[in-house]
Amino acid sequence: MRLDRLKLRNFRNFNDTDLTFPNRANLFVGPNGGGKTNLLESINYLSVAKSHRGGRDRDLIKFGQESLRVEGTGKSDHGQVKVEIALTSQEKRIWLNSSQLSVSELVGTLPVVPLSSDDIETTRGAPLLRRRFVDMILSFLKPSYFAALLSYRRALQQRNRILTDAKIYNKRYESIESWDAQLIQFGSELISFRMGFASELSRLASEYYEQIAAEGESYELTYVPSFPVEESSVEDSFADHLRKSRDLERERGMTVVGPHRDDFAQRLNDKDMRRFASEGQQRTASTSMKLAGAELVHEGVGEWPIVLFDEVFAELDSERCERIGKAIDKFDQVFIATAKLETIPHLQFDKFFVEQGAVRMAG
Repeated sequence: MRLDRLKLRNFRNFNDTDLTFPNRANLFVGPNGGGKTNLLESINYLSVAKSHRGGRDRDLIKFGQESLRVEGTGKSDHGQVKVEIALTSQEKRIWLNSSQLSVSELVGTLPVVPLSSDDIETTRGAPLLRRRFVDMILSFLKPSYFAALLSYRRALQQRNRILTDAKIYNKRYESIESWDAQLIQFGSELISFRMGFASELSRLASEYYEQIAAEGESYELTYVPSFPVEESSVEDSFADHLRKSRDLERERGMTVVGPHRDDFAQRLNDKDMRRFASEGQQRTASTSMKLAGAELVHEGVGEWPIVLFDEVFAELDSERCERIGKAIDKFDQVFIATAKLETIPHLQFDKFFVEQGAVRMAG
C-alpha cells in the first residue's frame, strides 16, 4: 500500500496543502509545534476517519474555520485508491473512489499503523491501550471482527446504562436479558478472534524485539481474558461468568466481565514488563508489538500497511534506531516525523521541512 498524494484543507494548523510522495520513505522535519505530527495524524485519519491522538473530531478543524477536508490518493495491489473525508461540526462524510460509504466500510481500505514516542504507555500503561491496538489490527484483517466490535460496544453501552440506572434509582432491570444475549454473542466472537491472534502477534513481536534489542532477551505477549475460558466453550464460559457477576454488577453499576476487560500481558525474561523492565526495554517492546502488527496485516491481506513514526527514534539509542531502520526496510512506505535529524536511521528519504503549517520539499 502506498500513498502518492495528500491534500489538506483546514486540518489542524494547515490551510491548503498538497503533497506528493514518489518515494517509499518520507521524512517530516522541523521545530516542535510546526505541524509534523498533524501531517501524520491526517494520514492516519484517511485510514479510520478518527484521530489516533484522541479528542473530538471538531478539534481537527483549523481554529476559526467551519469544516475540513482530507484527500488521499494511493495504490494497492488491487488498483488506485482515493479516500476523501469532509468534516463539519454537524456531520462527517466519507468517499472511496467517489462512492460514499460509512466508517465501518472504510476501515481496512487504507491500513495505517501509527507509532509515537507515547507508545511506551502501550507497555507500561492501562490494558485499554493494548486492547485498542489489537482491535485496530484485527479490524484491518477481519471486517467481521470490526462488525462484532461495534455491536459489542453498543450492547455494552446499553447494558451499562441499565445497570447504572438500577444502582442510582434502585430500579429493576428486566430488560437486561436481551442485552445479555447480544453481549455474549458478539463478545464471544471477539474473544475467539483474540485467542488465535495473540500467539501470532507474540511470535512476530518476539522476533522484532530480538532484532532491535540484540541482547538475547526473551519477549512474550500473552492474551489474558477477563475470565477463564476454553476455546471450545467461549459462549458458555462467558454466559456462566456473566451470571456469577450479577451481585458485583449491582454494586458497581457496570458490566465487570467481558472482552472490554481483557489484557495482553507482556513479559521479558518471564518478568512483568510493567514492573521490571527499563524504559528502553519498554519502548523496544511497544515498537516491536506495533511492527509485528504491521507485518500481520501484510501476512493477512497481502499488502503492507503504511507505517508512521512520530518521534519514535528520539527516545532510543542510536544502535536500536539503526536496527529499526533495517527492520522496516521491507515495508512498502513509511513516514517519519522528527525535530532531531541525528536520531534518524540511514534510509533513502524524501525530506520535507514543516514549520508553522507550511511544508516544502528539500532539494
